[in-house]
This record gives sequence, structure tokens and C-alpha cells, in this order.
Amino acid sequence: RQLCSSRRVLLFSIVNCLTVVFHQESTSSSSLTPSGGSQLRKPELSDALMEIMGNVDSYGGVLAALTASLLSDVMNSDPHVVHHVHKSGLANSFLTMLMGKNVDKDTDKNQAIPILPAVPELIMAIPNVIAALSLTEDGAAEVLKANPFPALLAVFYHPRYSMPNSSCLLNELTAIVGTGLDEIMRHVPTLRPQVMTALVRAMHRVVEIGRELVDKEELQAECLENDRTYLMQYALNFGQMLEQILHNEDHSDPFVEAGGLDAILDLFPLLLPSHTDFLTHISCLSCTSVCTLSHSTTEDSLTVAFKSIALHCNTEKMLDKMILSLDNKLNELEKSQLDLKEAFGVSTVSSKPNDGLYAGGVLEGVPRIPIYDIKRTPEFLKQANALSRYLRHSVTIQWLANLLSGAIRAGCQRGQDGGSGWGRTEREWKKVLSTPKFEIIVDKLSMFHQSALMESCRIRTEKDFDARENSRLAQAGSNSTKIRFKLRIVCQEGAVVRDGIEIDSCFSVGKMEMGEIVEAFDRCVNSSGVLRYRTSRGWVSELTRGHGREPIAEAIDVWKSDSDQDSAKIEGTNKRIECRIPDLCSVGASVLARLQNSYSELFSSLSRLVIQGVRSLPVRSLAVTQGSIGAHVVSSIRMMTSNIERGFNQEPIRCMVKS
Repeated sequence: RQLCSSRRVLLFSIVNCLTVVFHQESTSSSSLTPSGGSQLRKPELSDALMEIMGNVDSYGGVLAALTASLLSDVMNSDPHVVHHVHKSGLANSFLTMLMGKNVDKDTDKNQAIPILPAVPELIMAIPNVIAALSLTEDGAAEVLKANPFPALLAVFYHPRYSMPNSSCLLNELTAIVGTGLDEIMRHVPTLRPQVMTALVRAMHRVVEIGRELVDKEELQAECLENDRTYLMQYALNFGQMLEQILHNEDHSDPFVEAGGLDAILDLFPLLLPSHTDFLTHISCLSCTSVCTLSHSTTEDSLTVAFKSIALHCNTEKMLDKMILSLDNKLNELEKSQLDLKEAFGVSTVSSKPNDGLYAGGVLEGVPRIPIYDIKRTPEFLKQANALSRYLRHSVTIQWLANLLSGAIRAGCQRGQDGGSGWGRTEREWKKVLSTPKFEIIVDKLSMFHQSALMESCRIRTEKDFDARENSRLAQAGSNSTKIRFKLRIVCQEGAVVRDGIEIDSCFSVGKMEMGEIVEAFDRCVNSSGVLRYRTSRGWVSELTRGHGREPIAEAIDVWKSDSDQDSAKIEGTNKRIECRIPDLCSVGASVLARLQNSYSELFSSLSRLVIQGVRSLPVRSLAVTQGSIGAHVVSSIRMMTSNIERGFNQEPIRCMVKS
């Protein structure tokens, strides 16, 4: 049915007035204010609300949002009306609006396809109505039977609700929904398992989407730019949602038991671009050694969620999962390292025997020219795929090693807050760190970290490295102006477009939305140290200013143009600093240099573990028998000592010390 504009406005005004009146009734003690519960029991109002919710396509999502808010306000102010809402069919109409026509049928709700209009007010109101429908025991049972949570969460991983198609999930809406789900689980404990199961299954579905996308990217399929934007937003949605849910320690164990931690660990590697897209991305970063390599702030959200789990969950279970995940990823890294050397024709003679993770010479065959100067032959595409996969695995190992360090620190903190460093709980998880399996993981990590850092140093101390860098930094003229960039806006707030390279002294001339793809024909660093790209619409920043340095725009392609049509537009200024693209080998060395942080964090956490153990040693009866605190300290010190000695025994280190 079609509604004219005037009738739609009239309905909106009526429902809005009712919402205001009923809300005042819930906060007023005056008997003159009409009761929302008594009015809702009248067939006229109930039928009207069911009519709106049953025909959302005709009445619109905004009117449906007002109807949902009215329902939740009335039920929260008068819980006795909850029974009428379920009995009259109002609850069924609401659930049908959310889930579709198969509410009472035994369909697979876990594969729900969202049908809600892309209206933020409506999506925001859904958890409030579900919570209100569950105010009574019978109401909670009806909600449990219907299971509306998969349909709600499907909104957060569907292209219809993501940029560039819709902005309905921006501006902290996912955090608001996460808070609503947290309240449902706190006030209605019987719904907690259902919510957790739906949440974790939704995250695993995002992981499946990410794996499918990576497979397509490695096959060089076309038209995947929006798919990568969708995946970035899906992960960010659930990262923000988890921040609100996992701050409650009661939710951590159910989340882990449902498989949520596995989903977090599987999701991060998929956030990194693949194939030549990843090489382009890291080549165009202003500082590859420290910049965020994933598309947006999703990495931070997932890390915060992991830390919340580590603070509240069983440390022994956390460590077991981390050890298993690291073992799998290290095996993948070892295979990708062999594939990389084979692709570039590098001999494995330089590698130490029986040390498959030894990274010495791994970048030897990588070209010493920028990626835009490399001809995209089938041979290079094969090499690019091998290099991209190896560097992505290296970044994943860095992230997992940081998480392992965080789990150890969290366990130490909980033991310290408990007043004892060697209680029963502490003994159980610290025994895990004394097992041969953990020692093997630390040995592998140390081997990879040390050799990768030495490989980075080797590349940066080559005879022609300084010459290449000086040439890059001094590059100007026709060659530099022919380089073109394809950018993706990755910041949720979008990108402000200005008429110059400076931010404070230049005027805003427009805005680009998240997910927008645009071409740039110049870039430089301004006086504030911010990398800026010039597009046909103006200048945009790579990162935000300040401590967070949130990514705004990322390069997804770079090439050298044969046209000089934009060269005349590039204006020189004394304040601009040229920022040209480094060669591919130097970029790989910068990625390996990032491992220094995770290496130091790992040994710092182990040092803290040893210090806490030493402080807990009994003064009068020092023992190193198996299972004692003394044995734990000795095992940890021996593990650290052997790996530190191996680092100093590397040939370049010995030669440097002798000289």
C-alpha cells in the first residue's frame, strides 16, 4: 500500500505524541495522566500498532522505530501489560517485523537474513523492546522460544546496512546495541546462553565471509573493493559490541565457552588485505614500521576485547588456546617462508638446519624497486602472492605474541590482587608455562623474532640502501607527478577535504564518506607531520592527528600514469615534505622490524612472571621439586636465558662485538 506524505506525517505526529504522553505517565504521580497500559489494552491502539509493524515497508522505518519505543516505554512502566502484549499478538508482530514470517516455524534461525529497514533509530530500539518483552517469566520464555537474536545480529554483517550502501550503523550505534544486549543478559539470565551463541555464531559467519574474500583476492578476482569495505565494517561492528558486553566479568566465561575467543583469533588475520593489495597498502604507508596495518581501528577493538577476557576468564584456558593458535600460525609461517624463498629463487643454504623459522636471507630476492615500477607479469603475481602471505603471517604472529604477553600479564595481575603469587589457581596456569609445549613455542618465537630483526637490519645496512633512500626522498619532477593512487576512506567519521596541505590554515571544501573510493595524484607531508593526499576534490589525510593516529584513508592501488594532465596542478610550497614510495624490499624489512615490539613485550611479561615467583619463594625452605614455585622460577629463567644467549650468539652480533 502507498501512503501519501501528509498521512505519513500525521501518523508520525500521533505516535510521537503518544510516546511523549506515556513516557510522562511513567515519571509522573498525577492520576490525570492517562495510563499507557490501559490505553494499550484497547483494541484500537493495539491494532494500529500491529498494522504499522506488519507493514514496515509502507509506513517506514522511522515510524516503526517510534512504535517500538512506545511499546518498550509502556511495558517498562507497567510490567503487567507484558502479558497482554504477548497474548494480543503485539509481540508476534514485533518479532515478525524483526525475523520475517517464519517466527513459529522450525527454520534455521542462525542463517537469518535481516529484513529490517536500514534506520538507526529502529535498530537501536530492538534490544529495548526485547528486554521489555522479557520482564515476566512467561514473556522471557516466549522470547527464548522465538530466539530473535540471530536476526538482530545479522544486521551487523550484511551489506545492506554497511557503507557505502548505508550509514545506519555508524556513530556508536553498535556500542549502543551491545549495551542493550548486556542489559538483557544481566536482567534475564535465561537468555544469556542464547545471546552468546548467536553472537559467537555471527562472528564465525564474519570469519567465513573473510576467508571467502581472501580466496577471491588471491585469485585476483575483480570488483572486490566494496567487499573489503564490508568486511572491515563487520569486524568493527562486533569489536565495538564486544567492548560493551565483555566489560561485565560474568559474560567472559560463557563467551569463551561458546567459541568467542576462537572467533577473535581467527578474525584478525582476515582484516589484512591480501596479494598485491597488501603490498600496495604497506608500501604507501607513511611509516610502515609503526602504522596500523589493518584497515581501521578494528585491531584495537579486538585487542581490548581480548584483554577484557584475559582479566576475567580462566588464565589456564586462555593460555591453552593461545599456545594452540600460535603453534598453528607458526606452522603456516614456516610453510609460507619456504614458498617465498622458492618463488624468488633464494637458496635455503643460508638457513640454519632444522630451523624452518629462521628468517635469514628471506628478503634476498625481493626487488629493490617500488611496486609501481614492477611489471605485473604472471611470474611477479606469483611472487607477490608469496611475499604478501609471508608478511601477513608475520604481522599475525606479532599480534598473537602481544596477546600472549597480555594474557601472562593479566594472570600476574590477578595473582597479585589476590594477595598470593602461588595459590591453587596460580599454580595451575603457571604450570602451563613450564610445560615443554610452551617452551617450544617460546623457542620458535625467539628464533623467528631474532632472525627477522637481523634480516631487517641486513637489508637496511646494504651498501646501496642509503643511496636508494636518498634517491627516494629527493625524487621530484615529472616522475613523481605521474604516480597515481587509488584511496579508500576507512574512518567511520569520513574524511574532511581541504583546499590545501595544511589542516588548521586551510578551508574545508567538502567531505568523503567511509568506503568511498577516490583517485589521488599527489601526496606529501605537511608541517604537522601528517601525510596528505591530493584528489580532484581537495586534500585528505592518511591519519588523524593526536595520540590515536586513527587511519582515515588507505591506498589500495598505485601506478605510474602516462598522462601529465594533473602535473601542472601540483603547487610547490616550502612547508611540504616529499613522501615517495620506498622499494619493495625495504618495505618488507620495515614490516619485519615491527616484530621488535612483540619480542620485547614477550620477554618483559616473562620477566614479570619470574619476579613475581621470586617474591613468592619461601625464605626458609627453598625447593625446586616438580610443581613447586622454585621449579617454576628455574624453568622460566632457563627458558629466557637460552633464547637470549642464542640471540647474542648470532654471527653478525659476534662480529660486531669483536670489532
